[in-house]
Amino acid sequence: MSLVITSSSQNDYDTTSTVEGGIQKPSSFQNFLNSPLTLDMDTEVSVVSVKCNRDENSVIIGENEGFYLYWGDAAPDNFEAGLRQDINSALQIIIPRGEYSPLQLAVKIKNALDTAVLKAYAEIKSITVDALYTDGLFQGYSITYTQKGDGSALTKKPVASKWTSYIGPLTIDSFNQFPVEYSGRPRTRNATVTADGADVKITGYNATNAGELCDVIGKAHPLSMVNGQFLATFNGSSADGGDPDGYTIGLIRSMGTTDAQGVQRDFVDIGGIHDVNELKTQGTVNLPVGYGEDPEFEVPFVWDVAFNWAPGKDGQVVQLSADGDRNMEIQTITPLFTPINASLQEGVWDAVEFKMDGEKMTISLRIKATGVLQKMVDGDSTTFGSRVKPFGITCNQLYPKVAIHQNDDKDPGVVVMKTWNGHDDEGYYDQNFWGYGGPNENFMLQDEYEVAYEDIDTCSIYIDGKYGLGGGTVYPYKGLITGDKGIANNWTLVFSENFLGFEPEYQPDKLAPSLDRMRLSLGFDKDLVLEASASGVGTAEVSFISDVIPDFIQPKGSMFVRMKNMSINSYNANKSSISNIIYSIPRFDVRGNTEGNMFYEPAERVYVSLNNATKMILNTVEIDFVDINERIIDDLVGNTIVVLHFRKRS
Repeated sequence: MSLVITSSSQNDYDTTSTVEGGIQKPSSFQNFLNSPLTLDMDTEVSVVSVKCNRDENSVIIGENEGFYLYWGDAAPDNFEAGLRQDINSALQIIIPRGEYSPLQLAVKIKNALDTAVLKAYAEIKSITVDALYTDGLFQGYSITYTQKGDGSALTKKPVASKWTSYIGPLTIDSFNQFPVEYSGRPRTRNATVTADGADVKITGYNATNAGELCDVIGKAHPLSMVNGQFLATFNGSSADGGDPDGYTIGLIRSMGTTDAQGVQRDFVDIGGIHDVNELKTQGTVNLPVGYGEDPEFEVPFVWDVAFNWAPGKDGQVVQLSADGDRNMEIQTITPLFTPINASLQEGVWDAVEFKMDGEKMTISLRIKATGVLQKMVDGDSTTFGSRVKPFGITCNQLYPKVAIHQNDDKDPGVVVMKTWNGHDDEGYYDQNFWGYGGPNENFMLQDEYEVAYEDIDTCSIYIDGKYGLGGGTVYPYKGLITGDKGIANNWTLVFSENFLGFEPEYQPDKLAPSLDRMRLSLGFDKDLVLEASASGVGTAEVSFISDVIPDFIQPKGSMFVRMKNMSINSYNANKSSISNIIYSIPRFDVRGNTEGNMFYEPAERVYVSLNNATKMILNTVEIDFVDINERIIDDLVGNTIVVLHFRKRS
């Protein structure tokens, strides 16, 4: 009896190389015996053990490969005569280049989605990406999106230390003027922000900066869009000398970002994009003293939406929208009632409330005597100009912004933030770049980002409230899912550059060559544009699940050990032929593995006759690992060891 150890490599620790030189491959090799082995007549052979390394399923991701993800309500035709008709945008999801196992690719996809989606939409709670296995075999992926849901119980608000002036000495014009400071221009630091128990108190006077305006932003915890409430009180007394009160209290998108050195930077321009030098103000807007369209001498009047009581004027609601020439414009909203200046000064109303229900916003004043909220703007109104704009991807994360126009040292105006249903996220300086990559190494924006941003803010929905072919369809504001579990938007995975009118000037087209390959690599076999199933649309949790095994996956088939230099009379019925197979390798090794480092040791050896009628000299052993069709297995890597036992047949 003789024990023979064979190996595809002399290095027992080689577990990474894919192919050995010459004929020494992990799945097909031969060993030469310097001292030949003499075998008796009627010898038979059995496999004692097998050690091999079966490569894990893997996919190679090249440069600029990925897909798009859309959350919103897409118009039938996103572009009409060059005019964008959608307030949301497909997010570009780029997977870092590399070679990944199914589990590793799941992690990379999740990281890419988190970076783009969670920055774009504060209402998304989590994204999970799972590699799916059945009986140890990889089947595809499951991608699940979950919303945060009802925000009415949230208590996070920007504390006093998170409030800073809209314009200070370090405020910069925009991304494209970075790092030029907004120096020598009006500033808005005449404010004192303090804690008032659980509330935040903004006082319109600061002796250090007396003479400047009071205009401050709370830079943390964006307001929930699902029953999110912002309620702030204001006083109604007259200042010393009889100067009238005045407040602008409202909400604004992020006006800052973090630079390449990790420094938090604030912008004058809207979101760092829209040039305030080009910002228009509708003639019906009551501009407080010190505000105007000339930023060299006046402070830009900028809010996404606000209650505006300019000194000596009646109260009104204003918003940032667009005019017919696609210019950004501060416009008035037609209210249900007009709070007259005299009543405001008498203190008839003492607070303003902003209530968000998805894309809808209701604005009310609180009657001081009764505590009842009286609607100024109804979120359910269907008349353009009498409702607040829907809050899409450019402005869905809103922060408090307060201006106090009564700024003397004896009787300053006071605003107290009583209620703010804010998310845990800080968010303000974590700018959303929709997966475009953000600023380049010189902190300049990529052109496609800036163009897309501006085109969304000046789309038809923000001009006249309509979209669709011919621009005749009233945009349907997205409300809440039943049970207030989230916003009733639709989810769509996109593997086509033609979705939503993709054009180079609106969306980067660098993913286009890889979209179809990525679709197949993720196991989506049918559609280029995959909408969530009917049961998933409008729910707080939506999943996309592969409908086929990803095409880069080759199912792990059976393996067999073959001694091709022997006259063995095995029989392969699958091929209807004589075979030299001496061992069938089980699907699972002794540790239950189907890939990676594998070890097999049969519980009972099966001996196969060599059919030698006389003694024979064995100086070469040739081993192949083959499939059921006796083709060489191509997914073995590193070193392969086979231990054989030769004995005389009894």
